[in-house]
Amino acid sequence: MFLLNGQPLPLDTEFTDADGNRYPATWLRTSTLEEKAAIGITEAPEPERYDDRFYWGVGNPKLLDDREEVDQDGKPMFVKVYDPKTESMVDS
Repeated sequence: MFLLNGQPLPLDTEFTDADGNRYPATWLRTSTLEEKAAIGITEAPEPERYDDRFYWGVGNPKLLDDREEVDQDGKPMFVKVYDPKTESMVDS
């Protein structure tokens, strides 16, 4: 990822530097590192990625194990009981 004045520069998009010079969309791909450095463009690592199936964000994993929710007294919040009228399990 390239940065100009701390702001990310997307590839294949034209941009303007602090002096008002406009650069074409292909400039970042075709220029050398020296040319980029001359106008103040720096290269930074891409932000850390995470697998959103298992993480809410970087370093914030989802709970994958089922667990019983309990109230403040430690009693289960939801209990399934058999209802003979409907002949099915219902929440108590």
